[in-house]
Amino acid sequence: MSKSRRRGRGRGRRSLAASRNSGIDNVVAQEKAAADREFALMDRVYAFTVDGLRTSDKAISNAGNLGIRNVLFKTGDDVILNSPYDGTHDIWIGHISQIRANQDRTEAIAKVRWYWSRNDVAAYIKSFKPENYSPYERILSDDYDYVAPYAFQAITHVHEYHEEDLNPPPIGPTSFFLRTTLVYRGPIHGPNRTLQPPLGEHSCVCHVAYNPYHLTALQGDSVLTSSPHLDKDPMHFCPRLDCRTWYHSSCLPHLNAVDVVAPPSTRGIRLLAVDPDSEAPFVLFGHFCEPESRDLVPESTEQMTVHEVLELWGRHRSILSHLPPSLLTIAQSPIVRCSGASNGWAIGNVADVVLARRFVYAAIEHDGAPEASEKWYELLKRERARQEDLFWLTQGRTIDVDIAMNCERDHEIHQPGGHELRGGLWDGLQTGTAGEGISTQPDEVTALEGLCEDLAQFDLLASVYVPYWERRAREFEAAAELLSGPAFVCPQCRSAI
Repeated sequence: MSKSRRRGRGRGRRSLAASRNSGIDNVVAQEKAAADREFALMDRVYAFTVDGLRTSDKAISNAGNLGIRNVLFKTGDDVILNSPYDGTHDIWIGHISQIRANQDRTEAIAKVRWYWSRNDVAAYIKSFKPENYSPYERILSDDYDYVAPYAFQAITHVHEYHEEDLNPPPIGPTSFFLRTTLVYRGPIHGPNRTLQPPLGEHSCVCHVAYNPYHLTALQGDSVLTSSPHLDKDPMHFCPRLDCRTWYHSSCLPHLNAVDVVAPPSTRGIRLLAVDPDSEAPFVLFGHFCEPESRDLVPESTEQMTVHEVLELWGRHRSILSHLPPSLLTIAQSPIVRCSGASNGWAIGNVADVVLARRFVYAAIEHDGAPEASEKWYELLKRERARQEDLFWLTQGRTIDVDIAMNCERDHEIHQPGGHELRGGLWDGLQTGTAGEGISTQPDEVTALEGLCEDLAQFDLLASVYVPYWERRAREFEAAAELLSGPAFVCPQCRSAI
């Protein structure tokens, strides 16, 4: 590990406008090649420490350290670096891809891959539309520089946001995140220096790029108020395995994607039927996705409950007794997002709805909480037997050594008493058959394979934390404006969304 003291500002990126000049481009390429060769001759190190960095951490300041501390920067860290744009949306962000030091470890240098801001890219690509990107969004480039430790300010984190994810990161209006990469160091003057993937390529049929946080959203506006600056076109998501696409609510009517056939009273059940881990509806609720379900459901203005569906198919409602009503409500909600919305709604409620549905499916498949099912108890019994066999296996190996040290003839090692102590797994290893222990597994590998197969029966093994779901249900109620609206269906698979 190398330790360096911060002395001033480090070398930053060259002017993007200047880099388009062919003469400067050639000079930069030559300098970069020379720097690459010099860097390759240095020794790899994992990290370096920068002394005396100022911090806004109140806890550190109150401890009498005057906001000064030493910071350890490691390979793989996302970092903030000194730049003329400190305090703006264009603050310089990089990723430490490698660190090297001289032989006596007195000087270190980091290879930093740059995250470009939307304004950085706009200065480089004329066709780029910065309004499609959030102020704190970054574009990961293949451009890099070698940066001295004194140019580093702090460690940060850049979230990867894939819009088809079922569990996206918690991205707020001032969170750094990325969705695309920029090929910057391609062929000189090559026409293919583009962003991959293009925003909007896999979203809706209009392919209009989605911007979670416009600049106005950062200034305090909220879609749940009457702000005229924000997007009032919520998007609906189909989580089905073969879809996973967002659609604008304004586009769906033009795609014949408004459900005017199914009974309104089964809207929540039809939403719950959309299984995020399958290409087919969840079996118990799939019937309500069909037009003929009208014959089974009485006319009513009230929503049909999950418990009524269970009883309709001869299942006892108690199998959901461990799930709070708040979770059941969220499981039957549409998945939506809206640009500029507060409290996480700009990224959407996809993670909570998907998890809630998985809890419901697991309860139905196991006739209650999976961790309280007979299958789970049988699995635990088999695992206990395996652990007992492992214990006797260890004892058997110890006994072999003890007996061998005190016996003059080889056959004395295999005394009946020693054989019994070794247990079933040890006997199986020696003979290829199951021994006298509780377990019937012939060897450890097979036992572990069996355990993995048993665990595969349980798609979700987790306890429901009721206070969390109750809090989220209140937040869903506060966002009723986003969750209400027409009963849309997916234009592709016709599932409720």
